Amino acid sequence: MTTEDFIVTASKAAGRDLRPFVLQWVEREDLPEPAVAASAVKAAEGYDVTVKVTQPGTPYHFIVQVELRTATTSRLERVELKEAAGSFTFHTAAKPTRVVFNAGRDLPVRQENPFTLPNLLDDFDHLLFVPGTSREVEANRSLALNYREMLADAFTDILPPVRPDAEVTDQDLTSRDLIVFGGPEENSLLARMAVDKKLPVTFGKGFFVFQNKTYASSWDGLALALPNPYNPKRTLYLLTANSRLELWHMTHAFQRGLPEWALYHGADTVTKGFRGEDRFDLRLDCQ
Repeated sequence: MTTEDFIVTASKAAGRDLRPFVLQWVEREDLPEPAVAASAVKAAEGYDVTVKVTQPGTPYHFIVQVELRTATTSRLERVELKEAAGSFTFHTAAKPTRVVFNAGRDLPVRQENPFTLPNLLDDFDHLLFVPGTSREVEANRSLALNYREMLADAFTDILPPVRPDAEVTDQDLTSRDLIVFGGPEENSLLARMAVDKKLPVTFGKGFFVFQNKTYASSWDGLALALPNPYNPKRTLYLLTANSRLELWHMTHAFQRGLPEWALYHGADTVTKGFRGEDRFDLRLDCQ
């Protein structure tokens, strides 16, 4: 299908001419750079949340999701902007706490963390599997080997190295995409990163805290993709859980299409998503 074929087909499906909308993504070399501000005021039977968006230079025409959060709920709203500036107002019954712009990463912008969990398949030659050796050494190594071979059988014939945490070198840390298994009590590399506060998750004995929520069940696990703290151009994939059995459930199969993070209960992903970019994750202060 050529670009022209795509424009004709998309326009027919939409019932309107999409040529300008499509060609901006084909012909322009820059990316959208929206600046976002949000505020909330008390209104009848709830609150009004106003989101203001501005674009420098030649504006893009884009459609994006805005997430409205309260203490107990989350709601997505669709926003379309064609001009250099726009203002959008939404009503919430409960007091809003924050607004997340581009919540589903529909809009291609420069990201502080551009990585997702399936990216580990993109550059298999540079992966390094890092099991822990602080306890249950052979069980940790077997889990890492099984995960590596499952990925190789399904997607590639390459077998990247498996190196215990105690043997990982500074060269490894800066030149490799790291897949780190387990918790800080069993993986000294993860413990070092946790102490240095290089992670968006904190750990305790038998629990972890992610996005201000504590997960203490032995069936709770977290998979997370983020820039490698030792070289942001490379990636860190963290697979951690509150029990060895839960970590096995997380790693005995590979799920396509996951975003930046996924919370597991057993073998199932119970919730998943992206962490908001600081410039798009806006706290609301309203009475």
